[in-house]
Amino acid sequence: MPSVCTMAEFIKAFINARVPSRDAKAVEEAFLTKSIVMSKRKQNKKKAQVRLRKGSLTSRSRRELGLHKLSRTGLKFDNYLPLNDMWSQYMRHYLNLDVLLGQGFRAEPWDSRTEHCLLQVCRADYHGALLRVLRSRCASYRGVSGLVLLETRGTFQLITPDNRLKLIPKEHSIFETSVDGFKIRLFGNNLLTRPVGRGMKKLKAKKTIEL
Repeated sequence: MPSVCTMAEFIKAFINARVPSRDAKAVEEAFLTKSIVMSKRKQNKKKAQVRLRKGSLTSRSRRELGLHKLSRTGLKFDNYLPLNDMWSQYMRHYLNLDVLLGQGFRAEPWDSRTEHCLLQVCRADYHGALLRVLRSRCASYRGVSGLVLLETRGTFQLITPDNRLKLIPKEHSIFETSVDGFKIRLFGNNLLTRPVGRGMKKLKAKKTIEL
């Protein structure tokens, strides 16, 4: 592609050959100005870079900072019991259990309120929940129970009563927890998203979660 200088000479010669002399100067100035501006725009476009939102981290940065991992030493189950109390309060409010219990709610399958609770359970955050593994393809995970310290897209990381950190895959696993006497059975295949994404995701009613 010709440079700006070569293009200017070409335009000037073309105008002198085709445009009457009384109009040549004005036309020449107009064309040269437009040519220079377009050239600058093309150069700026090449230098443009993708900018991240202020304060945001890339996935690589999160991995390097270890935000998806927990230390396997120094963790005490008893230290996180207050987190479970907070989670129970959160779920009680999130499911509106105080009102439902006052109305005699018993989570019968034919009750329309049960379906609403199932959808809320699918969207809930489980950090702080006391989970027990009912089923898993890995036999060593079955029967494991603990508090959820970290939930990722595909795993629950639990601190057990004997102060061990267990990483349990959600896929092909079934978990159980309870709130105010209601047992909640969670099918891991329905929870294969990050908590923040699950809360915004539009879900369809499924009968694979039991109260």
